Amino acid sequence: MNTIQKKINLLQNSWNQIAALGAWLGTIAGAILIPLPEWGDSDQYSSQIKFILFISTVIAGFILILTYYFKKKRTWLIISISLLFSLICSYCLYSENIDKRTMKYYNSTIVIGNKLKEPNKLESKMKILNIDKSELLKAVGGNASKIWTDQSIKTNKNYLIFLLAFNYCLFAIFLVSFTNMIKLYTSINE
Repeated sequence: MNTIQKKINLLQNSWNQIAALGAWLGTIAGAILIPLPEWGDSDQYSSQIKFILFISTVIAGFILILTYYFKKKRTWLIISISLLFSLICSYCLYSENIDKRTMKYYNSTIVIGNKLKEPNKLESKMKILNIDKSELLKAVGGNASKIWTDQSIKTNKNYLIFLLAFNYCLFAIFLVSFTNMIKLYTSINE
């Protein structure tokens, strides 16, 4: 029976390492397979977003290393629950900002600004013509810089990139910590 227990322990340790490595590889696969958001799909910003995915994968790798040193079940449970709550809140904030800082233009999504170039002129034209901002965007051919200042468009795009990066990092860390928590709670030895 002692030999069987040793083989079970060896199998379990191997399985735990494979599961942890699988979580990390899952973040890498997710980073490659997750499509870029519509607003970030332009050549100008796609390299920044791909870099964000790379950084989140590296961060997940560092968290994976921590899982080998910290083995307290309760600590990983608290970390996982905290990360899940943070991820939900962060995603809600991201979704809210997508609605505020982007606008649909036919089949694409355009990042808009929050400062009009000529506020008095544009607002009076919108009132006279009885059109909203989405119709105004269509009238200028989807060129948001004709309506909003370039600086406000850039600020909104950078803020969306920051929120996206934060969400990717939280997700990667959560995935590794949650996998580690499951591993610790299903461990036979402890």
